Amino acid sequence: MLYLSKPILDSRLSLRPWSTWVPVYSSAAGSLTTVTTNEARYMAWGNDVLFMVDCTLNDIGTATADLRITNLPLAVHHNSTGIGSVAGGARQILFLGGSTIAVMWTIDNVFPAVNGQRAFWHGQYSYQP
Repeated sequence: MLYLSKPILDSRLSLRPWSTWVPVYSSAAGSLTTVTTNEARYMAWGNDVLFMVDCTLNDIGTATADLRITNLPLAVHHNSTGIGSVAGGARQILFLGGSTIAVMWTIDNVFPAVNGQRAFWHGQYSYQP
């Protein structure tokens, strides 16, 4: 595995512009009423996608299981994981291979946020160009 120093990595990443997209949110159980996307960006290079999403869960409605983004900008090649956070608490993110779905969940299968909280998604996954 090749490791790059931060200055070299920053210079290589800066050559690739960030793109934006509009995420679509859902839950495995119930439905979300209102979610506002504050920012959603991604950058693709080689077979990798780096992405971040900042959203506000204005009204979680009847959602009870997990929080999903169902339209990642590029399809996930292999199952992989990332990190999310809601109100200072870390959450696991699973990228589902062969799909455009990312799932934010808690180990006890409880919806990972309450009304009015912001959720932050960030991670990297592989895709098949």
